[in-house]
Amino acid sequence: MRRTGQHLEKLLNRIISRVMRRLVKDGLLILDLEQPWLDPGETDTLDTLNAASTRYRVAIGPGAGGRTLTLKNPALQRTDTQPKPFTVDRDGFSLNAAVACQPHQRQRLERLCRYVTRPAICLERLSTDATGRVIYELKHSFRDGTTHILFTPQDFLARLAALVPRPRRTRNERNRQHQPRLTLLSIRCSRRRR
Repeated sequence: MRRTGQHLEKLLNRIISRVMRRLVKDGLLILDLEQPWLDPGETDTLDTLNAASTRYRVAIGPGAGGRTLTLKNPALQRTDTQPKPFTVDRDGFSLNAAVACQPHQRQRLERLCRYVTRPAICLERLSTDATGRVIYELKHSFRDGTTHILFTPQDFLARLAALVPRPRRTRNERNRQHQPRLTLLSIRCSRRRR
């Protein structure tokens, strides 16, 4: 187990360094001596909604920029930080290698696929209160005792919009990003053919 934990820590460190290097290269991470911070550089409405969603901020409406409201139960606050087996955490990154299945284990593979493809929100835990706010009940409380998250209807719709991927975004971004290289490559290839 000790050796496995060291392997997982080494793997997580490699993942963190690659993610950080990529964010710096793309200009999204600002390196600071005290603490690096993200600068997503919102260019349109969807970027603004995504940024607000990841920062737990209200995106639109009268409370724009404020923190998202939460309901907490002090009795459910946890201070225990018992590590899970085959799991490592560091600086907001976590790696869980506890789930594995072999190709011949069809039922386990199906269960894993169902877990990975589950919807982003559970409709059974979604409700509204008397004032019209949308209440989302968490399946498990957070360590600080948070059991519910409250949204205005506008902010809830903004967060749903942030979950929807843009059509053909990766293809377009990839083509724009590599366009100078492709042009240079086509010039080189045409010269070689001559």
